[in-house]
Amino acid sequence: MALAVWRRREGTLSIDGIRHRQAEAMFWVAVLFSNSLGTAYGDFLVNTCR
Repeated sequence: MALAVWRRREGTLSIDGIRHRQAEAMFWVAVLFSNSLGTAYGDFLVNTCR
């Protein structure tokens, strides 16, 4: 979801194109969002596979 919003707003997902605060903010939102979801999904898998 965060990557889709970033792609739509910036036109690319390339981190080489981060030249202003708005693009950098979208990058960090995507990182934090994906990190949280990845951790939650990993915890879910561990708890359901036992």
